[in-house]
Amino acid sequence: MQRPERVSVINETGKKQSLPAGRNFFEVLPGKGAPVFLGLGPEPGNLPTLFPEAAQAGYVESPDFFRTSGIDKSAIPSEYTELSPEDAKQAIREGAPLIIYKPAGRLFPCFWGPVISQARIARGSMPKSPSPRTVWITGDENSLLVKELLAAAERKQLDCRAVDPENMRANLLPLLREETPELILSINFKGIDPYGENFHLLESTGTKLAVWMVDNPFNILSGLKSKFWHEVPLLVTDSWFIEPLKTHGAKRVEHMPLAADPVLFSPQTPAPKPEIAGDVVFVGRSGFPHRESFFAGCSMKEEEYTLARNMMARGHKPDFAFWTDRERPRNLWPSKEVRCTGFKAEECGRLWRSSCLESLRDKVTIFGDEGWKDYLPEADIRNPVDYYTVLPGIYREANITLNMTSPLLPAGLTQRNFDVWAAGGFLLSDSSQGLGIFPRELTKYIHFDTVAQLNELVEKYLCAPKLRLEISKIWRNTILTRHTYDNRIQQLLEFMEQ
Repeated sequence: MQRPERVSVINETGKKQSLPAGRNFFEVLPGKGAPVFLGLGPEPGNLPTLFPEAAQAGYVESPDFFRTSGIDKSAIPSEYTELSPEDAKQAIREGAPLIIYKPAGRLFPCFWGPVISQARIARGSMPKSPSPRTVWITGDENSLLVKELLAAAERKQLDCRAVDPENMRANLLPLLREETPELILSINFKGIDPYGENFHLLESTGTKLAVWMVDNPFNILSGLKSKFWHEVPLLVTDSWFIEPLKTHGAKRVEHMPLAADPVLFSPQTPAPKPEIAGDVVFVGRSGFPHRESFFAGCSMKEEEYTLARNMMARGHKPDFAFWTDRERPRNLWPSKEVRCTGFKAEECGRLWRSSCLESLRDKVTIFGDEGWKDYLPEADIRNPVDYYTVLPGIYREANITLNMTSPLLPAGLTQRNFDVWAAGGFLLSDSSQGLGIFPRELTKYIHFDTVAQLNELVEKYLCAPKLRLEISKIWRNTILTRHTYDNRIQQLLEFMEQ
């Protein structure tokens, strides 16, 4: 016997999705008065049978549900009255019983988010009003950038604390009942669920949310399943992504580069004196964590590797902008196709870093993971070092520190572009559009486009310690004046006031 075909809809991100039927796919929240259905499910004509207590009821349904499911409003019981989302919110505030079709919020999250968030809030003690100048940052003190941002926020006299991202995703409403911040800064959407349920809860409580994307934004967005991010104020460390993000629907995007912690990387801050065998130091991973699983199924043809090598030999880095222009992916979101484009940029970064380091084999000491041994088996490779204790001393003591920027960020920079100078060290960096935030009269002394240029600069500066020191002092003054995390916190506050 053939099973009946399920009713399906085209969800918010354009994918076909079937609708499960039955009472167990509804959540009932008791109250007083006539009940309100938040979503009807695939069999609206059966609702009076499933819910005899709802002989008369109001209902709210997404217009896209009717448009894509083929269900006509004539199938809805005549005893049910259609409500607008605002009418439903008023009924929720008045304590009406609610019958929620549980899959609805993940089919059309932007439609349902504001309504369902009101229902969640109304069914418990209300969150407190937002506390002025109170800021949460998603992560703990060992998470990316959190320690630096907390210190900078404290110097700005903000009441700031780190919040565990997983706890925030699972328990946001209870957390908000203990304290409601004025602003939450999420790094790379950490703490925000893929459907934006937390975002809508925050909107309902009056808490502002900003997301700072410090990696390739479209790699980050590939994990989201709703258009809610269009409404989130976004900050990016790479200005190249501003226009593509706006093209894909983002309403507010601003460039906010990385920066330095003026205390942590001060030459006066005590740090262990490292043992450095080479004249040149590179500190960095051979690839980002979980790289293989993130790029699962992605590949690069041999002729593409040849193209990349030839381009790099001529001084042109095949970065994410190059590969997106060459491959013309149908869209950068919501399709995960972007990851395969990003894989090619990431592979080019691996080739580029390996070429630069191999050319300095007899001069360079690498502090990084075991993965470097697969690419540079003859190199002097040391164990990874702690960012907050050992690294400042390495940058301070090294004759030259080397930086290569990931091609995943066409106009990006790395922490090295700030930290090395702040620590009183000397940096050679590959060319990047991102260097444009610094004065041209400074960058012209320290950037390279090819392996040959890198080797020329290394030979030049190893023979000129006084020149290195002079350049380092000028750079350090520039960083401490314009590019600390204190500067970035101020920019964040101004951005959120716009």
